Amino acid sequence: MSEPPNAQEPRQPLHARLRQNPYGPRPGESPPYLAGRTSQIKEWARPVRRLIDSGRVGAPIFFTAPRGLGKTVLLRELQTHATDAGFVTAWVTANAVESLVGALLASVRSAIANTMRSEAAGLLARLDMIKLTAGLPGVLQLEASTRSSDKIEVSFTAELAALARALADKGATGLMLFVDELQSAPSEDLEAIVPALQEWTAAHNAAPLMFIGSGPIQLSRVLAARGGFAERFQYVTLERLSDLDSMSAFTLGLPAGFQWLPGAVDAAVGAAEGHPYMIQLIGHYAWEVSDSSMIARPFFSTGDIGVAVERAGGEIRRVFEGRWADTPDAERRVLAVVSAADQAGLSRRQVADEAGMPFREAESAVDRLYANGWLDVDGLERVRIGLPGVAEFVNRRQQ
Repeated sequence: MSEPPNAQEPRQPLHARLRQNPYGPRPGESPPYLAGRTSQIKEWARPVRRLIDSGRVGAPIFFTAPRGLGKTVLLRELQTHATDAGFVTAWVTANAVESLVGALLASVRSAIANTMRSEAAGLLARLDMIKLTAGLPGVLQLEASTRSSDKIEVSFTAELAALARALADKGATGLMLFVDELQSAPSEDLEAIVPALQEWTAAHNAAPLMFIGSGPIQLSRVLAARGGFAERFQYVTLERLSDLDSMSAFTLGLPAGFQWLPGAVDAAVGAAEGHPYMIQLIGHYAWEVSDSSMIARPFFSTGDIGVAVERAGGEIRRVFEGRWADTPDAERRVLAVVSAADQAGLSRRQVADEAGMPFREAESAVDRLYANGWLDVDGLERVRIGLPGVAEFVNRRQQ
């Protein structure tokens, strides 16, 4: 017997009507659409093309930016492109307590095991014979065991180049290493790996091998202090997004049929100030408060954006409230001066003069505040507040 014409469809349970929030609220999460990074991707793609064509080691590339401008997201995008191009890729997020080189070797091993399954045994056997030994300061040595139990010392560069050639012989394009937050690695690792990368660059080895890193804008200084001529490496800076790119980041990559009502996207772009992390945060809260996860209401209104901006600001205030108590008076004076400036910011000299501090003291305070996420420093010189809402927070605390 057929259903009567007015019979209603069974009500779907709540979880069946929800759409996954496409915006990630945590730093490093991939956005729905990666906007405004085409030029940086091309900076990576050109040497990769040369590497593929010539089979020679590519010069290291380091992407630098203040916190929250998408270094990790960009490196993950490049890793995806590298994998698609046939490279075996290894990823490490550097930290102060773990050996960077040891972590790299472990990541390489995992990558080989996962991507070269039929050919992995011989490659892994080669890797298993290698272990890190303590060499002279600034010199990275690996210890290779032989069947006769004798040991020979080989350079980091030479061993990785040999491994990359072996991978190519087995059908891979080559080996690409990605290190996020390179500046956080232990000093002894940086003192070892920077000269190794210089050797890597100068040797022009016939090996399909490439090293990609990321860090703050002072990364060239950090590496130069550990290895001499590191400022000669290639450094590519990430800037805040233009309004057009911010609009793309907010609106592209969303579920089919989703809409922004008049005025909503302009309000969101203005509040984010070109900051990729704020775009993610505002988008995330807008999705949650607007019930856009419900299939029946796939749009954002200006009201939704207003609430989302307030919630995103609350999240920023919560983070910096915890940091304020540990901020010394000298750094608070610098924050007060920069918070009172316009969005163009101040030069380091202007910061020192307006804070009434010796230049070196002000410069050190700026660097510490940058490291803790309070400030952005554009081009190593122009100082401004790092995230929307921080200036208001500082001004309130100074009253």
